[in-house]
Amino acid sequence: MGEILNNLANKHQIIAITHSPQIAAKAMSHYWVYKNDTESRTVTAMRQLDQGERVYEIAKMLSGNPPTEAAKANAKELIGQ
Repeated sequence: MGEILNNLANKHQIIAITHSPQIAAKAMSHYWVYKNDTESRTVTAMRQLDQGERVYEIAKMLSGNPPTEAAKANAKELIGQ
C-alpha cells in the first residue's frame, strides 16, 4: 500500500492519515497532529516533524512509547536512512 501511494504521489497530491509505520515511512512529509485543552475550548494544531522526530514517531508506531532501539533502527531502515 505504501508503494501504491508513493507512485500516486508522482502525479497527485496525497494526504494520508495512518497509524501504519510502513505507510508513514513512504511519505515525503510527516506531520504531528495534537490538541491543546483550555477551560473553555479545545484547539487542534499540527506541525511538520524534522527527520529525527519522524524516525522517533515511526519507531513509536512499531514498538510503543518509548520506542526500543531496535524499533528506531527499523524506522530508519523503513525511511531509507
